[in-house]
Amino acid sequence: MINDKVLAERIALETNSGYWSVNNTYFLNKSECLRYATSIKDYNVRFHYFDNFYKNLEWHTESNESLEQLYKRRAEQLRDKYDYIVVAYSGGADSCNVIDSFLDNGIHIDEIVTSYPIGAIEKLKPYFDPNDRKASNVIFEFCEAAEPKLKEISNNHPNVKISVLDHTATSIDLISQSKLHIMPVAGIGASPSLAGHYLIAQKVREYSEKGKTVLLTGVDKPRMGYSPAKKKFGVWFDDITLVWGNHVNDALDGFKPTTEHFYYTMDMPELWQKQCQVMRRIMEPIVTAQQDLNFYNQIHFKNSQGHEVFRVHSMFFKKLLYKNWTTDIFQASKPSGYFFQEHSNWFFKTNLTSNRMKEFHFGQVMEFVSGIDSRFIVYDNAGKPIKFIEMNTEVIVLP
Repeated sequence: MINDKVLAERIALETNSGYWSVNNTYFLNKSECLRYATSIKDYNVRFHYFDNFYKNLEWHTESNESLEQLYKRRAEQLRDKYDYIVVAYSGGADSCNVIDSFLDNGIHIDEIVTSYPIGAIEKLKPYFDPNDRKASNVIFEFCEAAEPKLKEISNNHPNVKISVLDHTATSIDLISQSKLHIMPVAGIGASPSLAGHYLIAQKVREYSEKGKTVLLTGVDKPRMGYSPAKKKFGVWFDDITLVWGNHVNDALDGFKPTTEHFYYTMDMPELWQKQCQVMRRIMEPIVTAQQDLNFYNQIHFKNSQGHEVFRVHSMFFKKLLYKNWTTDIFQASKPSGYFFQEHSNWFFKTNLTSNRMKEFHFGQVMEFVSGIDSRFIVYDNAGKPIKFIEMNTEVIVLP
């Protein structure tokens, strides 16, 4: 809990993370904020990510550089800034483009790190159907997308260190020690998959003792939507993606890795702006004419305010923003929760863990959400808590 907004902004700047506020009180931990809001019965919680900086950007001009040129310049900027660059790689489009922006332009990456439940994947691989793109198969992005890319990099760039961290046992150990639910990144969840964040941050801590080290993430495609009533496009940031460097103090003895987001950065806001401007230029005739309603319905949904929110994780937007991305690369749907998310179905829905261990995790989740009003929690049809409601910054209306 922080009572000084200036201090909250300073800490957010140090961790390159957003923060939450309620009743002029500020939090770097979402669960703590929601618990406090519940205790004072003030449910007007807001998420912030350098609001003043981004809302005051100039939108009437657009960079003459292409996206590819800006990606290259961003990679050069980071290379000049840090002694050791660790890229967090999932096998997805965003982090893949980060790697390509370095290596395709002859810019060195010191290390690429990924974390998956490798042990569980190996045991479940015989049952995997590569034609099934449901979120329950998201862990197989490792063997279908990440692993082939890493092998290619190893062959073509042998000076890049590649680290594959198996968090199968770590997930189980943290839960058995009743620690996982008190060690999440920024208090957003309590899923076994968060053990991967923990292992990656531990690795970064080792290098940080030797030089200026950064954990570089592929966060993320611009969040964008359209208001039919106002005939305006809007952009914003969401709280789920902007927490990578904000580990709670108990997780790593107070250590918080220096984290940068490749696409979201105040050091080069024109990159994020260019992505937004490219998206708006392509989407404007689509939202106004809507001649192909079937296609448009695939890439947007309507929220409760009647605004049309673009599904930026769809293949359409990936191919629009990243020239090397193709439909040949296996990608599953995005997980639906952060307490019992599909990343961790190996833990919840297989015999790789005992019923007692599953019950132990469930108890820790219930402890994690205790004292938080149900209006802040999304539940499944059986009444089980799935995640906290996702929160966004104030919408920036594009002129």
